[in-house]
Amino acid sequence: MRSCFLTLLCVAPLVGTPASAQESLSLAPSSKWVLEYEKERCRIGRFFGEGDERTVLFFEQYAPDSQLRWIVAGRPLKKLRKNFEARWRYGSTGEWTEVSVRGMSLDGYGTALTSDGEIADERTDRPQPAVEDRARKLGLPSLDPERVDGLTSLEIDAPRVGTIALETGALAPLFRSMNACMNDLVTSWGVDLDRHAKRAVGPRLTNLPLIERILIDQYPDRALRNGEQADLHLRVMVDANGAVTKCVVTNMTVAQSFGDAACMDIRQRAIFEPAIDEDGQPMASFHTTRLRYTMRSGPMYTWPS
Repeated sequence: MRSCFLTLLCVAPLVGTPASAQESLSLAPSSKWVLEYEKERCRIGRFFGEGDERTVLFFEQYAPDSQLRWIVAGRPLKKLRKNFEARWRYGSTGEWTEVSVRGMSLDGYGTALTSDGEIADERTDRPQPAVEDRARKLGLPSLDPERVDGLTSLEIDAPRVGTIALETGALAPLFRSMNACMNDLVTSWGVDLDRHAKRAVGPRLTNLPLIERILIDQYPDRALRNGEQADLHLRVMVDANGAVTKCVVTNMTVAQSFGDAACMDIRQRAIFEPAIDEDGQPMASFHTTRLRYTMRSGPMYTWPS
């Protein structure tokens, strides 16, 4: 792992009006940003507050995306309750985005909240199918620094917790740093960035219903017995003929019972249409997705778009 320090602008405390009408807490940085170039992800983190208020914030990406995943953990979040609804926003005047509290913790840091819990209508009787977007848009997705230009905080608002404002400093330079890190990461996969600047459509899984059925029917026996759940990211390399050349589990919040079973099923049974460039020609590329194995009334999983 390579780490570098990124110094961003520190600003005076920002305290917005607490939407939950509970107490508000504004936390100034207590460390520098540390940008980590890892094998399968880009992550940048920083501490805020001191003593009992010490809180950590991580931003991370596992594949090119227009959204940045974050996770916040620390004692100020200790009153969060699973299945409650919270919300977050960039800056003190932005629009709130709702998230569900998933009852998670981060080793060494305590109770945690993540942007992964965005509220969505989920079916509970069978796996939620993926939404395939084949709209033509040249190039790989990336973060838009202009979206956060002038914004200098991440705010969280939740029942029993109130509003917590993390004074991040300018977010636009952070977005640019993450874009640069992601370009390096994608290149390490053997992806030609210049070629992918002309990618119009990514690979598409054509037999999704079959893969859904296989994955739910083959929920690992040991995991079922132990009531274990999984949250993992997959990266599938697909050649110009649509053949799967590699599948990698890039992140796993999961007991060891799951291993790389999902990748084994995808390598053996998945059928892809290859990526297409701006001239309509097939090209080698990659497909990334996230799997959540959950235990509700019975075993199931979701495969978000």
